[in-house]
Amino acid sequence: MACCDRCRGAPVACKGENGSVAKLSTVVLGKIVRTVRERRGISREELAEAVGKSARWVYRVESGKQRLSVEGLFEVAVGLNTSVLVLVSSCCRALGTQKPQR
Repeated sequence: MACCDRCRGAPVACKGENGSVAKLSTVVLGKIVRTVRERRGISREELAEAVGKSARWVYRVESGKQRLSVEGLFEVAVGLNTSVLVLVSSCCRALGTQKPQR
């Protein structure tokens, strides 16, 4: 459910009109994970090995079919040699919302 019209129910840490925090979009986050992985020249198999999951799991994350737990988000960020803040900020920018609060 959207917290406001601006975030369309997708980003994390978007303080909506009613003060609630909306959910992180699994589809947009997945696209960002894939983009970062490809830009860094990391294969699905290499990322899967780095996070201790299967390549199919990585595919499901990248396609928005697999929700990431907080722990999973941290593992993916480490596997991509980036930070959770970079991934989430990219997601918020892609959705046209404000940056997450630190």
